[in-house]
Amino acid sequence: MTAQEAKKISNKSNNDVLRHSSDILFLMDAVMTNPNGDPFENIPRRCRTEKGDIGEITGVCLGQTIRAYLKDIKVNNLSLPVFVDREAEVLSSGEAFAKFAEKVNEIEKQEDKAQFIADSFMEKFIDVRLFGALITIQEKAQEKLKRLGVVFKQNSIQRTGPVQLGTLGATVHPIVIQKVPITSTFRSKETKGKPDEKDTEQGTRGEKWVVNYGLYQFTPVIDATLAAKTRMKTTDKNLFVEALWCGVKTRISGSKTNQLPLLYVEVVYKEGIKGRIGRLSDFVDYKPVKEPQKVSDI
Repeated sequence: MTAQEAKKISNKSNNDVLRHSSDILFLMDAVMTNPNGDPFENIPRRCRTEKGDIGEITGVCLGQTIRAYLKDIKVNNLSLPVFVDREAEVLSSGEAFAKFAEKVNEIEKQEDKAQFIADSFMEKFIDVRLFGALITIQEKAQEKLKRLGVVFKQNSIQRTGPVQLGTLGATVHPIVIQKVPITSTFRSKETKGKPDEKDTEQGTRGEKWVVNYGLYQFTPVIDATLAAKTRMKTTDKNLFVEALWCGVKTRISGSKTNQLPLLYVEVVYKEGIKGRIGRLSDFVDYKPVKEPQKVSDI
Protein backbone atom coordinates (compact mmCIF):
# COMPACT_ATOMS: atom_id res chain seq x y z
CA MET A 1 0.00 0.00 0.00
CA THR A 2 1.33 3.42 -0.93
CA ALA A 3 1.35 6.42 1.38
CA GLN A 4 -1.35 7.99 -0.80
CA GLU A 5 -3.63 4.97 -0.37
CA ALA A 6 -3.03 4.99 3.37
CA LYS A 7 -4.08 8.64 3.55
CA LYS A 8 -7.48 7.79 2.09
CA ILE A 9 -8.17 5.60 5.09
CA SER A 10 -7.64 8.28 7.71
CA ASN A 11 -9.16 11.13 5.70
CA LYS A 12 -12.77 9.97 5.62
CA SER A 13 -14.29 13.35 6.47
CA ASN A 14 -11.71 15.48 8.27
CA ASN A 15 -8.02 15.66 7.50
CA ASP A 16 -7.21 17.83 10.52
CA VAL A 17 -5.08 16.50 13.34
CA LEU A 18 -7.02 16.06 16.57
CA ARG A 19 -6.90 19.30 18.56
CA HIS A 20 -8.88 18.47 21.70
CA SER A 21 -7.72 16.41 24.66
CA SER A 22 -10.16 14.15 26.49
CA ASP A 23 -10.71 12.26 29.71
CA ILE A 24 -12.78 9.08 29.42
CA LEU A 25 -14.66 6.77 31.76
CA PHE A 26 -15.47 3.37 30.27
CA LEU A 27 -17.37 0.58 32.01
CA MET A 28 -17.79 -3.00 30.83
CA ASP A 29 -18.88 -6.15 32.57
CA ALA A 30 -18.12 -9.86 32.30
CA VAL A 31 -20.31 -12.81 33.28
CA MET A 32 -18.95 -16.35 33.74
CA THR A 33 -15.92 -15.61 31.57
CA ASN A 34 -12.20 -14.90 31.77
CA PRO A 35 -11.72 -11.34 30.47
CA ASN A 36 -7.94 -11.38 30.97
CA GLY A 37 -6.09 -14.48 32.06
CA ASP A 38 -2.89 -14.58 34.07
CA PRO A 39 -0.03 -15.55 31.69
CA PHE A 40 1.14 -18.38 33.97
CA GLU A 41 -2.05 -20.20 34.99
CA ASN A 42 -4.68 -18.40 32.87
CA ILE A 43 -6.63 -17.62 36.04
CA PRO A 44 -8.50 -14.30 35.70
CA ARG A 45 -6.20 -11.47 36.72
CA ARG A 46 -6.80 -10.15 40.20
CA CYS A 47 -5.27 -8.07 42.96
CA ARG A 48 -5.67 -9.31 46.51
CA THR A 49 -6.87 -6.64 48.96
CA GLU A 50 -8.28 -6.56 52.47
CA LYS A 51 -11.77 -6.31 50.96
CA GLY A 52 -11.27 -9.27 48.65
CA ASP A 53 -9.93 -10.00 45.16
CA ILE A 54 -10.26 -7.10 42.73
CA GLY A 55 -10.47 -8.19 39.08
CA GLU A 56 -8.08 -6.64 36.57
CA ILE A 57 -7.81 -6.22 32.79
CA THR A 58 -4.57 -4.84 31.40
CA GLY A 59 -4.43 -1.97 28.94
CA VAL A 60 -2.54 -4.34 26.61
CA CYS A 61 -5.50 -6.73 26.60
CA LEU A 62 -7.97 -3.92 25.90
CA GLY A 63 -5.67 -2.64 23.15
CA GLN A 64 -5.69 -6.07 21.50
CA THR A 65 -9.48 -5.99 21.49
CA ILE A 66 -9.45 -2.58 19.80
CA ARG A 67 -6.85 -3.63 17.21
CA ALA A 68 -8.76 -6.82 16.36
CA TYR A 69 -11.89 -4.78 15.62
CA LEU A 70 -10.07 -2.15 13.56
CA LYS A 71 -8.35 -4.83 11.47
CA ASP A 72 -11.70 -6.37 10.48
CA ILE A 73 -13.49 -3.20 9.32
CA LYS A 74 -13.16 -1.15 6.15
CA VAL A 75 -13.22 2.62 5.60
CA ASN A 76 -13.91 3.85 2.07
CA ASN A 77 -13.63 0.20 0.98
CA LEU A 78 -10.06 0.04 2.31
CA SER A 79 -8.86 -2.10 5.19
CA LEU A 80 -7.23 -0.52 8.23
CA PRO A 81 -3.77 -2.07 8.60
CA VAL A 82 -2.50 -2.43 12.17
CA PHE A 83 1.19 -2.64 12.99
CA VAL A 84 0.87 -4.78 16.12
CA ASP A 85 -0.93 -7.77 14.61
CA ARG A 86 -0.87 -11.01 16.61
CA GLU A 87 -1.87 -13.03 13.55
CA ALA A 88 0.85 -11.67 11.26
CA GLU A 89 4.19 -13.35 10.64
CA VAL A 90 6.54 -13.28 13.60
CA LEU A 91 9.02 -10.44 13.11
CA SER A 92 10.79 -8.06 15.43
CA SER A 93 9.48 -4.50 15.37
CA GLY A 94 12.60 -3.37 13.49
CA GLU A 95 12.31 -6.10 10.85
CA ALA A 96 8.63 -5.32 10.34
CA PHE A 97 9.48 -1.63 9.97
CA ALA A 98 12.23 -2.37 7.43
CA LYS A 99 9.88 -4.64 5.47
CA PHE A 100 7.35 -1.80 5.37
CA ALA A 101 10.03 0.64 4.17
CA GLU A 102 10.91 -1.64 1.25
CA LYS A 103 7.33 -1.37 -0.05
CA VAL A 104 7.00 2.43 0.17
CA ASN A 105 6.82 4.05 -3.26
CA GLU A 106 8.65 7.26 -4.26
CA ILE A 107 11.22 6.87 -1.49
CA GLU A 108 14.12 7.36 -3.95
CA LYS A 109 12.80 10.84 -4.80
CA GLN A 110 12.92 12.09 -1.20
CA GLU A 111 15.72 14.17 0.23
CA ASP A 112 15.00 13.18 3.83
CA LYS A 113 14.21 9.50 3.36
CA ALA A 114 14.12 8.73 7.08
CA GLN A 115 11.48 11.37 7.76
CA PHE A 116 9.48 10.30 4.70
CA ILE A 117 9.46 6.67 5.89
CA ALA A 118 8.45 7.69 9.43
CA ASP A 119 5.61 9.86 8.10
CA SER A 120 4.43 7.12 5.73
CA PHE A 121 4.58 4.63 8.60
CA MET A 122 2.22 6.72 10.73
CA GLU A 123 -0.07 7.40 7.78
CA LYS A 124 -0.54 3.69 7.16
CA PHE A 125 -1.01 2.19 10.63
CA ILE A 126 -3.94 3.48 12.65
CA ASP A 127 -2.76 1.77 15.85
CA VAL A 128 0.52 3.73 15.64
CA ARG A 129 -1.39 6.99 15.32
CA LEU A 130 -3.52 6.00 18.33
CA PHE A 131 -1.19 4.13 20.66
CA GLY A 132 2.27 5.04 19.39
CA ALA A 133 5.12 2.58 18.85
CA LEU A 134 8.60 1.69 20.02
CA ILE A 135 10.71 0.24 17.19
CA THR A 136 14.19 -1.09 17.88
CA ILE A 137 16.23 -1.17 14.67
CA GLN A 138 18.79 -3.91 15.11
CA GLU A 139 21.60 -4.92 12.76
CA LYS A 140 19.51 -6.95 10.29
CA ALA A 141 16.93 -4.19 9.93
CA GLN A 142 19.64 -1.50 9.73
CA GLU A 143 21.21 -3.24 6.72
CA LYS A 144 17.88 -3.32 4.86
CA LEU A 145 17.25 0.36 5.57
CA LYS A 146 20.76 1.41 4.53
CA ARG A 147 20.26 -0.28 1.16
CA LEU A 148 17.27 2.04 0.71
CA GLY A 149 19.33 5.04 1.72
CA VAL A 150 17.44 5.38 5.01
CA VAL A 151 19.58 6.22 8.03
CA PHE A 152 18.23 7.04 11.49
CA LYS A 153 20.41 8.88 13.98
CA GLN A 154 19.43 6.41 16.71
CA ASN A 155 18.79 2.68 16.55
CA SER A 156 15.20 3.13 17.69
CA ILE A 157 12.06 5.07 16.84
CA GLN A 158 9.74 6.04 19.65
CA ARG A 159 6.33 7.65 19.32
CA THR A 160 4.28 8.05 22.50
CA GLY A 161 0.63 7.41 21.70
CA PRO A 162 -1.97 10.14 22.31
CA VAL A 163 -4.43 7.46 23.45
CA GLN A 164 -3.38 5.98 26.78
CA LEU A 165 -5.61 3.17 28.02
CA GLY A 166 -3.94 2.96 31.41
CA THR A 167 -2.00 0.14 32.96
CA LEU A 168 -5.02 -1.66 34.41
CA GLY A 169 -8.79 -1.59 34.42
CA ALA A 170 -10.21 -2.89 37.68
CA THR A 171 -13.53 -4.06 39.06
CA VAL A 172 -15.37 -1.70 41.37
CA HIS A 173 -16.10 -4.59 43.74
CA PRO A 174 -14.47 -7.84 44.90
CA ILE A 175 -14.95 -10.74 42.47
CA VAL A 176 -15.60 -14.44 42.89
CA ILE A 177 -13.49 -16.76 40.73
CA GLN A 178 -14.47 -20.36 40.18
CA LYS A 179 -13.09 -23.37 38.35
CA VAL A 180 -15.35 -24.91 35.73
CA PRO A 181 -14.72 -28.49 34.47
CA ILE A 182 -14.72 -28.94 30.69
CA THR A 183 -14.73 -32.04 28.48
CA SER A 184 -13.77 -32.33 24.82
CA THR A 185 -15.73 -34.56 22.43
CA PHE A 186 -12.64 -35.70 20.52
CA ARG A 187 -10.72 -38.86 21.23
CA SER A 188 -7.53 -38.29 23.12
CA LYS A 189 -5.88 -41.33 21.45
CA GLU A 190 -6.39 -43.37 18.30
CA THR A 191 -8.41 -46.61 18.53
CA LYS A 192 -6.53 -49.88 18.32
CA GLY A 193 -8.46 -50.99 15.23
CA LYS A 194 -10.53 -53.73 16.89
CA PRO A 195 -14.24 -53.18 16.14
CA ASP A 196 -15.41 -55.22 19.12
CA GLU A 197 -13.15 -53.44 21.55
CA LYS A 198 -14.63 -50.61 23.57
CA ASP A 199 -12.70 -47.35 23.31
CA THR A 200 -12.52 -46.01 26.84
CA GLU A 201 -10.27 -43.11 25.85
CA GLN A 202 -12.81 -40.91 24.09
CA GLY A 203 -12.61 -37.27 25.06
CA THR A 204 -10.35 -35.40 27.42
CA ARG A 205 -11.15 -33.53 30.55
CA GLY A 206 -9.86 -30.21 31.72
CA GLU A 207 -10.84 -27.08 33.54
CA LYS A 208 -11.05 -23.35 33.06
CA TRP A 209 -11.32 -20.42 35.42
CA VAL A 210 -14.03 -17.78 35.16
CA VAL A 211 -15.21 -14.65 36.94
CA ASN A 212 -18.78 -15.06 38.18
CA TYR A 213 -19.45 -11.37 37.60
CA GLY A 214 -17.27 -8.31 37.28
CA LEU A 215 -17.95 -4.64 36.54
CA TYR A 216 -14.67 -3.27 35.16
CA GLN A 217 -13.75 0.41 35.08
CA PHE A 218 -11.22 2.09 32.77
CA THR A 219 -10.05 5.72 32.65
CA PRO A 220 -8.31 6.31 29.28
CA VAL A 221 -6.98 9.71 28.24
CA ILE A 222 -6.40 11.34 24.84
CA ASP A 223 -3.71 14.00 24.56
CA ALA A 224 -3.90 16.53 21.72
CA THR A 225 -0.19 17.48 21.94
CA LEU A 226 0.83 13.88 21.32
CA ALA A 227 -1.82 13.57 18.61
CA ALA A 228 0.07 16.21 16.60
CA LYS A 229 3.23 14.08 16.79
CA THR A 230 1.60 10.86 15.57
CA ARG A 231 -0.79 12.67 13.19
CA MET A 232 -3.87 11.24 14.87
CA LYS A 233 -6.95 12.58 13.10
CA THR A 234 -10.48 13.29 14.33
CA THR A 235 -11.60 10.34 12.23
CA ASP A 236 -9.05 8.14 14.04
CA LYS A 237 -10.56 9.21 17.36
CA ASN A 238 -14.07 8.32 16.14
CA LEU A 239 -12.83 4.90 15.01
CA PHE A 240 -11.16 4.37 18.39
CA VAL A 241 -14.44 5.02 20.22
CA GLU A 242 -16.28 2.67 17.87
CA ALA A 243 -13.63 -0.04 18.28
CA LEU A 244 -13.62 0.30 22.06
CA TRP A 245 -17.39 -0.11 22.31
CA CYS A 246 -18.03 -2.62 19.53
CA GLY A 247 -14.79 -4.55 19.98
CA VAL A 248 -15.81 -5.71 23.45
CA LYS A 249 -19.15 -6.93 22.10
CA THR A 250 -17.74 -8.71 19.07
CA ARG A 251 -14.70 -10.38 20.63
CA ILE A 252 -16.02 -13.93 20.74
CA SER A 253 -13.90 -16.86 21.87
CA GLY A 254 -13.97 -19.62 24.44
CA SER A 255 -12.85 -17.22 27.17
CA LYS A 256 -14.12 -13.85 25.92
CA THR A 257 -17.86 -14.37 25.58
CA ASN A 258 -20.46 -12.70 27.83
CA GLN A 259 -18.71 -9.34 27.93
CA LEU A 260 -20.59 -6.12 27.27
CA PRO A 261 -19.77 -2.39 27.20
CA LEU A 262 -22.06 -0.49 29.55
CA LEU A 263 -21.02 3.16 29.74
CA TYR A 264 -18.81 5.61 27.82
CA VAL A 265 -18.41 9.11 29.26
CA GLU A 266 -16.02 11.64 27.75
CA VAL A 267 -14.96 15.09 28.88
CA VAL A 268 -13.58 17.03 25.89
CA TYR A 269 -11.36 20.03 26.64
CA LYS A 270 -11.20 23.21 24.63
CA GLU A 271 -8.24 23.56 22.30
CA GLY A 272 -5.07 24.63 24.08
CA ILE A 273 -6.14 23.59 27.60
CA LYS A 274 -3.34 21.61 29.25
CA GLY A 275 -4.82 20.82 32.66
CA ARG A 276 -7.24 18.04 33.55
CA ILE A 277 -9.97 17.69 36.13
CA GLY A 278 -8.55 14.33 37.18
CA ARG A 279 -9.65 10.69 36.88
CA LEU A 280 -13.34 10.58 36.05
CA SER A 281 -13.61 7.51 38.27
CA ASP A 282 -13.04 9.81 41.26
CA PHE A 283 -16.45 11.38 40.62
CA VAL A 284 -18.45 8.13 40.65
CA ASP A 285 -19.70 6.22 43.69
CA TYR A 286 -20.40 2.49 43.48
CA LYS A 287 -22.52 0.66 46.03
CA PRO A 288 -22.40 -3.05 45.20
CA VAL A 289 -24.27 -5.71 47.09
CA LYS A 290 -22.21 -8.64 48.32
CA GLU A 291 -21.14 -10.82 45.38
CA PRO A 292 -23.09 -8.95 42.67
CA GLN A 293 -24.40 -11.03 39.75
CA LYS A 294 -25.47 -8.22 37.43
CA VAL A 295 -24.95 -4.50 36.96
CA SER A 296 -28.25 -3.65 38.70
CA ASP A 297 -26.74 -5.13 41.88
CA ILE A 298 -24.31 -2.18 41.93
